[in-house]
Amino acid sequence: MNISKIKNAIKKVIVLIKERRMPDRLKFLSAQYAYFSPAHLLYKAKVSLLKYLSRMIPKTSRRDLCNQNKVILLTTFYKESNVARLNEYKLCLEYNILNPFIYEIHVFYENMHKVEPEKFLLHPKVKLHNYDYDKNGDLLFRHYIDFANNNLKDTVVIISNTDIYFDDSLKKLYDYDLAGKVLALTRYNDGRYGFLDEKYWSRNTLSQDSWIFKAPIRGFDSNIVIGWLGSDNRIAYEMSKSGLEVTNPSLDIKTWHIHKSSVRPRLRAGTYQRIENFKQITLSLPFCRLG
Repeated sequence: MNISKIKNAIKKVIVLIKERRMPDRLKFLSAQYAYFSPAHLLYKAKVSLLKYLSRMIPKTSRRDLCNQNKVILLTTFYKESNVARLNEYKLCLEYNILNPFIYEIHVFYENMHKVEPEKFLLHPKVKLHNYDYDKNGDLLFRHYIDFANNNLKDTVVIISNTDIYFDDSLKKLYDYDLAGKVLALTRYNDGRYGFLDEKYWSRNTLSQDSWIFKAPIRGFDSNIVIGWLGSDNRIAYEMSKSGLEVTNPSLDIKTWHIHKSSVRPRLRAGTYQRIENFKQITLSLPFCRLG
């Protein structure tokens, strides 16, 4: 074996990494197994420590640990009967509660007037809102946008799916000007994720699960159901069409997705027809860094 050739190969890999130029296959593997990265493992260890310490902190004082640069998360919830899927939602919420860079979490709970909310939702950092699904139908992006514009003026707002959590990369928003901008972020998977055809999902420019902006935000066609397959990229298109600057700096701000269970109860009747409709209008958002 030629030692000099091995050394030269190692040097080339180091140069590629330093210049952030990696072959496509290496990029794919890097994203696919990002949850094994030292930075992410360290963050999860920190969260585990926080969970332990939080048990010894009175609930009334826990919010004092949150930052005063108000980043507020808006998400949804519903009565999930599958225990495995419910635990995935619970874990994401716990991670977001313990994230010191999220000040408050507003949860829009479907038909909460008919059921008792799960105990893990009863936290000082969590604000519950009843959403009457029987009366209003599926939750639309418009409901989130209207709530943010009417109630969260001059606040950094995140709209996100229920099975997404954030890490401390949110601190990069502190010195970032969001005026006239929306950050539409492609997620990373926390663990392997089998998609509908049982092929493993990989990060792509037509998929986003979180949207960050500063309220109030200008009007656009937001009558789009959140959570439907294909809706994420359609909402990015509508935002861009209105004149907002929409980017995908998911190389800097990491969002993590937990869906190891095979449960997909949100695929209601008509999903596939809606997917075909969304496919007609798409906006590719290349991965980038905060400019």
